[in-house]
Amino acid sequence: MRSPTILLYSILLCVTYFGTAVFQQLNSGRECKNDGDCVMNAYCFEGKMCLCRNGFVAINTSKKTFICVNEASNVGDVCQYDIQCGKALGIHSECKKNIGEADKAGRCQCKQDSHYQDGICYPNSRIGEACQVNDNCVILTPNLAAYCDHSRCVCPPYYHPDDYGTDCLPSSDLGGPCITDDDCITMNSRCRNVCECNMGYIVNEKRTDCLKAADKLHDPCDEDKQCSEFLPRSTCDPIRKRCNCSLGLHEVNGACFQSARLHEPCTQKEECLIDSRDLSRIECNGGFCICAEHYEMVNRSDCIDPRRTFPGTPTGVGVMRQINTSLMMVITAIAALW
Repeated sequence: MRSPTILLYSILLCVTYFGTAVFQQLNSGRECKNDGDCVMNAYCFEGKMCLCRNGFVAINTSKKTFICVNEASNVGDVCQYDIQCGKALGIHSECKKNIGEADKAGRCQCKQDSHYQDGICYPNSRIGEACQVNDNCVILTPNLAAYCDHSRCVCPPYYHPDDYGTDCLPSSDLGGPCITDDDCITMNSRCRNVCECNMGYIVNEKRTDCLKAADKLHDPCDEDKQCSEFLPRSTCDPIRKRCNCSLGLHEVNGACFQSARLHEPCTQKEECLIDSRDLSRIECNGGFCICAEHYEMVNRSDCIDPRRTFPGTPTGVGVMRQINTSLMMVITAIAALW
């Protein structure tokens, strides 16, 4: 038979055991009536639910139980769970532990391909990649900030990305120093120790752009130099915006020649200008424009073959033949009426 002391001790142990179990069960649940019903570092919110106090975060240990662990505030803080780091440092942080030491404490740090800036871990975005905020954009050059524009990382003004999008390099305008073609910011420019326009392009009057030089007459243009670069004595028509021969010149076979009328000085037949524009009718002889053999001058503006009736403008014998033919037709018509 047990003594009363032993019996009382046994009852006390049982009460203590079951009381502790019940207390732990109450503390590990979410429902509560007061703070004493909640786990350590938690409080009873409005007498209904246990919540972790400020500076602590809940970790579920089972479907119905949780614990409150301290939140990290900076990179390098001690941690056991990723969530300790995430509340302050963002979703791109983690609790990094040494390999094979999962049960030991780790340190908060940013995940791979993320970086720490202004208290938060941001995912890394190269130039040209998608972004949400400026802090996503990371480049190698210190003290130079890329930024997020229309959800894409871009270099600041007067800088351009390298081939890998990992850095922004200084850009140069026309005439500025350069090392590679990529350093030249102007469209259609290249690097020759300084930035200059590509072959086939010319610098505009303001020296801010490279314009395509015309290859032939009637090509589009904005400035005279586009025409004259490869087409001597041509200009840009300010209205039509096309390359034409300059004033006092005319076009022959895609080139411009000084215009000379009949009996005016010349050096080659292409300079001689007549209304029909037919070079076979004219020649430069003795330094003057004259009609070719078998052609006659008309009003010092054209050369006509008098032997031809059709086609062409009649003159001389041709005119007489047409007049005679017309008279015969009139006489025949009158005779028919009689």
